[in-house]
Amino acid sequence: MQSVASLRIDELFDIVIDWPDSRPALDDLTECLRHTRQHSRLVTQLRAQVRVRVRVRVRVRVRVRVRVARLVTQLRAQVSQRQP
Repeated sequence: MQSVASLRIDELFDIVIDWPDSRPALDDLTECLRHTRQHSRLVTQLRAQVRVRVRVRVRVRVRVRVRVARLVTQLRAQVSQRQP
């Protein structure tokens, strides 16, 4: 039961993202937590997973914005070169 709880805790962010399809996994986790009392580990892991995932998304957004800004700058330069 302890190993199932650990597995589900490690997958918790994905379980949340896949809701409601992940309902059986959440039910497993709920049942395991009743017996293993790993509530504090669950909270710690979920916080860590959220921090990592949010940081990755922010980095991707910044990279996309930088690339779009460069593209816009290049397009403006090309347009201004073509105008008499």
